[in-house]
Amino acid sequence: GHLQKLIDPQWLTTPLHIVRRNILALEEEGRIHDKRLLVLMTTGCFAPVHDMHISMMARAKEAAEKNGYQVVGGFMSPSHDDYVSSKGEIARKLTAAHRINILNKVLADSDWLVTDPWESRYAPTDINFTDALQRL
Repeated sequence: GHLQKLIDPQWLTTPLHIVRRNILALEEEGRIHDKRLLVLMTTGCFAPVHDMHISMMARAKEAAEKNGYQVVGGFMSPSHDDYVSSKGEIARKLTAAHRINILNKVLADSDWLVTDPWESRYAPTDINFTDALQRL
């Protein structure tokens, strides 16, 4: 039951290395207790990803940090192909694998943003943002 769900490989797809690295850096600096830690997440078609997607996350991070949070990571979760296919012919041609690949390239140099492929690869169908957030 519950233990099986925890060790299911589908749940191990979210790359947590950046969050872990940023928390460890705060611990090493002795600042882990200075601020409330926060992880940001957004979902979307990203068909294709564009500058405003990245800017939206950067602005959210900036606003959170102005309000006393320490953002230790951010996840961009490409939506399931079932949802994306309803967005037109161009979006339909950009499969989950393609959209994940593009996001990975765009975010490769980020020290806080990363692609979470779970929603587009392992969810059985399209899901609500709140379900993706709860899973994260």
